[in-house]
Amino acid sequence: MVDRDMPRNVTISCFVTSKRIPEVILNHLSLIAEELVKGVFRYGFPAGRGGRIRLSLDAWPSTWELTVDDSGTVEGRRGAGMGKVRHLVLSLGGALDLPRVIGGHRCVITIPKMPDFAEPLVHAAS
Repeated sequence: MVDRDMPRNVTISCFVTSKRIPEVILNHLSLIAEELVKGVFRYGFPAGRGGRIRLSLDAWPSTWELTVDDSGTVEGRRGAGMGKVRHLVLSLGGALDLPRVIGGHRCVITIPKMPDFAEPLVHAAS
């Protein structure tokens, strides 16, 4: 995922509050997180600029919420990767929010829990 031209001085942290997630949801959220992190590396840290990326996955009574925060620049975040993210989110009936933050960028993905979901549950790594 990271090539030699991307910055090396970036700290990535990940927090997961739910241990049981339907496999199809987890797979989609993994793809979404990968696209968002690749975008941060490509556009958020130009000219070797360092910073931080924080991912969190929270389980609420009726939704799962993936949040990706970073301290990078906010310009240039509307490429093909964001189109792929939007497509994946919509395929799960979810919502994408890009709230304004000071000193970085935030992307919040909300996916509804489906009560009759027939997919097997998998344990998310923490």
